[in-house]
Amino acid sequence: MEGFAESAADVLSSEDVNLLEIGKYDKLFAKTEESDSHVEDNTQSHEHEEPKDEHNTDGAHNPISITGLSDHYHSGDSVKLIAETEEKINHGHWHWYTLEPEQKEWKITPNQKTNSFKGTADISGLQIKAVFLDEDDSTIAESDPVTIEIEDHESSDGEADSKEENGSKLSQQDDHHHHGDKDPHIWLDPLRFIEVADIIKAHLIELRPENKDMYINNFQELKNDLRELDENFKEKLKDSEIKEIIVSHAAYGYWEERYGINQIAISGFSPSEEPSQKELTHVVDTAEENNLKHIIFEQNVSNKLAKTIQKEINAETLQIHNLSVLTEEDINNAENYFSLMKSNLEVLDKATSN
Repeated sequence: MEGFAESAADVLSSEDVNLLEIGKYDKLFAKTEESDSHVEDNTQSHEHEEPKDEHNTDGAHNPISITGLSDHYHSGDSVKLIAETEEKINHGHWHWYTLEPEQKEWKITPNQKTNSFKGTADISGLQIKAVFLDEDDSTIAESDPVTIEIEDHESSDGEADSKEENGSKLSQQDDHHHHGDKDPHIWLDPLRFIEVADIIKAHLIELRPENKDMYINNFQELKNDLRELDENFKEKLKDSEIKEIIVSHAAYGYWEERYGINQIAISGFSPSEEPSQKELTHVVDTAEENNLKHIIFEQNVSNKLAKTIQKEINAETLQIHNLSVLTEEDINNAENYFSLMKSNLEVLDKATSN
């Protein structure tokens, strides 16, 4: 979505800067049902999980979760995982184990004795788990296995691809992992934003392991706030009398999936996309058929077509915030993600009420 980012990455390639491309995580763009399962997997299941072996010395349970896993990899991609415990474990050490497809016994991974795993994606279906042991090498807790899936591992006819034949293609995919066919506006979905925060947390822990407890505590607080925001949206919009909203561009598809709102978008994913005359006629006809009295503009989008349609259907204008940029007024008012999203909810409530 932000084309300048690749240029920035090139400029910073020689600097001591870590870049994290959120868009490469396909799970963030999954349908709502799949997205919900990811959120539950990453943020809830481990909170109630019992360790598979023993207790630690003070009797507290310490289930381990693994973060940083991508939905899929290409051959040769770096695999970076972080093992996290619900509570701090003292006086022990880590081991990582792998299990290849068709094998029955787990193998210890050499030189991986911290909570951070680093490897290369070269076997699709490889399972990885983290184990924490005490000073006597007795297991205190271990994670559920995660599985490495390699997208290019097999060709469409089921035969293994040759790395030599696909080397150039794979390199291009790794360097330019575009998602032009996916709705990029994931930040407008509070539950998807939990996934984003979880990914960022794992990378921060890898970069600054001495701050791990702070990152985990901050993430838990943020997760709770985002879940509360999601519940507010559901509660406010569940009994809406009107389900359609006219918006200047198609930024609200995830609200359609999550909260049952139908966006009638004048432009596509980008506000600069020009709709056809047929599409404009459809917007006007739909507005008249559903007796829609509001048209929603955005804080940083000036759309002449939207204003033309507003006059055509004699609609009242409302303003919603797409959270892509802060205006000067936002900054002066010390607005943040939560304050702006709560304002958006009030606008939606008005637009969907008779």
